Amino acid sequence: MDKECMLLPSRLAPEYKEGETSPDRAFHVVMLRSRFAETISKAKQLLDQGLKIHCATIQKEKERDNKKVDAEIKAITRKRRLQKEREAAREKLNKMQKTIDIYENLKTMRDFEKMIGC
Repeated sequence: MDKECMLLPSRLAPEYKEGETSPDRAFHVVMLRSRFAETISKAKQLLDQGLKIHCATIQKEKERDNKKVDAEIKAITRKRRLQKEREAAREKLNKMQKTIDIYENLKTMRDFEKMIGC
């Protein structure tokens, strides 16, 4: 192919700066870009779609993780609340005064047995 015959879109032509690459190499890059422009654009579209899908998947995972964390927090707070309620109930039981002596009936029965001589 003749270099003068190639008509390339300006967006595909790289800007050449002195000292970076040779004009022949830059031209070769432009040739390859123009030749595979359709393939490159399809690949970019697929990557964009894949990125969107990947981002959506990551977002769903974050939401799922957030729900798990929220559920764990609720469970922990529920356990703490129940523990506090149980401790309060134990305190109430410990503070209660004895109104009935459990051994009082046993003592009465033994006194009765002594009286009748059993």
